[in-house]
Amino acid sequence: MAEQQAAFQAQVLPARDDGPGIGVATLTAPRKLNALDLGMIQALSRQLEAWARDPAVACVVLEGEGERAFCAGGDVRAVAEALRGNRPAGLAFAEQYFSAEYRLDHQLHVYPKPLLVRGQGVVMGGGLGLFQGGDVRVLTPTSTLAMPEITIGLFPDVGAAWFLQRTPPGTGEYAALTGARLNAADALFMGLGDLVLPEDHRGALLEALQAVRWHNEPRRDRSLLHQAARGLAIPRPELSDSPVQARAERIRQVMAWPGLGQRVAAIRDSARHDPWLEENAERFESGSPTSIALIHEQFQRTRHLALRECFQLDLVLAIQCSRRDDFPEGVRALLLDKDQNPQWQSATLREITPDWIDAHFVSPWPDQPNPLLDL
Repeated sequence: MAEQQAAFQAQVLPARDDGPGIGVATLTAPRKLNALDLGMIQALSRQLEAWARDPAVACVVLEGEGERAFCAGGDVRAVAEALRGNRPAGLAFAEQYFSAEYRLDHQLHVYPKPLLVRGQGVVMGGGLGLFQGGDVRVLTPTSTLAMPEITIGLFPDVGAAWFLQRTPPGTGEYAALTGARLNAADALFMGLGDLVLPEDHRGALLEALQAVRWHNEPRRDRSLLHQAARGLAIPRPELSDSPVQARAERIRQVMAWPGLGQRVAAIRDSARHDPWLEENAERFESGSPTSIALIHEQFQRTRHLALRECFQLDLVLAIQCSRRDDFPEGVRALLLDKDQNPQWQSATLREITPDWIDAHFVSPWPDQPNPLLDL
């Protein structure tokens, strides 16, 4: 039977051999591109925990309803609106929301059963955080991935400082600084996805998974999951070209500069006579100067952190950004009033001081442990 909680649906599909079945978790808010509100996060986390203990479930499929999007991100509208109202109450909600979101992301990364995530359409921000937790990350030819937080005065959270540093040299940090839109071929090249399946793959995929003889042995079942999905994959030569792969050496050279000012100049210079790089440079130029400096420092400080430590730092940065003006202002300009004219607290990078950025890394809980310390 299907269970409906918040904008979320869960069901278990039986295996054909009467063995353990497949848990299918679906985000069901297609009109808002399956953006994650707090209720969805909590419902999904509870369901995953229940399935982890259930011997009748061998593997889990996570998906979003509709073909437009797997998940366009976290519900930053709700957080920003709360911050623009009663500030103390808004900060309390921000801590509750981001703590729950990052805890869910970590839960996916360490999930004890095989997990496949279907990343059709838009896979951005918090959606990309969910997607990266899968053992098998399935894309479609129209998938679009991005971490666009620079445009709303935030930073690439949901563990992005961990997974974007495991890409070909410089490409992940470039995507973080510019909010670059990545296609399916880019994702494969960068190691952010595993397979590309046809747009209408859902029925065939679920049938293939139902036909698998599962063993309730995680390592063995993960191999079976990969095999079943791989049998439906589109060969790489049939995919569109990867803009990132075609420019990988140029991006590496841009990001090889150690100083932020040098990188800013290199991003601008690299965009000449290249529409794809120019679009990224324009997004970079219009982003929050504080976010630019914060992302640069974030990636320096997280190079050798474990995944759980990245999530703990994400929460520190998210709360510190919530205490300041750029995050609610960026959401207002981009998603609420949609005037595309954010009034950033610091209008230029020259106004940003090291002390201002360092303050973002100070724990908001001086007398208490980080709420994610138990990860």
